[in-house]
Amino acid sequence: MDALYAFARISDDLADANGFVEEKQLVLGAWRQRLGQIESSKPLSGSSEQLLEPYSELWPGLLDAVSRFQIPISLLDDIVEGVSMDLASERRFETWEELDQYCYYVASAVGLACTHIWSVDQEVPLETAVVCGQAFQLTNILRDVQEDAASGRIYLPLESLRQYEVSEADWLGGQPSGDWTGLVESVARTAFDRYEQGWATIEYLTPDSQRMFSLMWRSYRQLLEEVIRHKEDLWTGRRIRLRAWQKTKLLLSHFFPGVSFAKSLPARPASLELKQATR
Repeated sequence: MDALYAFARISDDLADANGFVEEKQLVLGAWRQRLGQIESSKPLSGSSEQLLEPYSELWPGLLDAVSRFQIPISLLDDIVEGVSMDLASERRFETWEELDQYCYYVASAVGLACTHIWSVDQEVPLETAVVCGQAFQLTNILRDVQEDAASGRIYLPLESLRQYEVSEADWLGGQPSGDWTGLVESVARTAFDRYEQGWATIEYLTPDSQRMFSLMWRSYRQLLEEVIRHKEDLWTGRRIRLRAWQKTKLLLSHFFPGVSFAKSLPARPASLELKQATR
């Protein structure tokens, strides 16, 4: 698990590093080339090997994880594709289908790779793991709307902005027009639906992995609750996050000796008054 996390973390750091987009594309290209050759002894070209020299110690551990848990190389390549998609200075998605594809690459691919380590003998249904990753990413997108807008990026589908009469220019300017709260709640309803669908993943994991999955699932889902509860703060600059006591409570409920965490699907918070999503 450490090797997989390190691979995903370094891939993300390579994309977020300072420098021109062309330089980062070059490094990520070498990164993907090295990944494609992980199971062979074929050397990289001199320039590519030099670019990746600081990460040379990663590959033996990653190869061991890939071999031991049968993690498809294609999933790891999808992770790199995901970080590469964020290199664009302006990010737009016209439809939900385009956003779903993005969420797969930047979130679901990581989750699918994890299930190869966490699962028991039976294979985790692809759909449940994919929608769970999408729910996580939709939560991040809603929480970070102001930060992304300041960078010239809109991750919500433009078709949804038009549906709620939200101006793209006003959104980028940090002063959204139209029924922007209705837009946020609509996306949240979709995310809650996907959390509920993705919860079924837990049935296919080992007991120890169930605890970790549940902790992640409940943490992100509770963060979404906070985002909706404090949606008026999304454009004030205050980053919405779980408070220390909430994090502590979640940790104790999963890892305190003698405590059995709840495996039942939590109810959707009635206080949020979110109706069933129509999508």
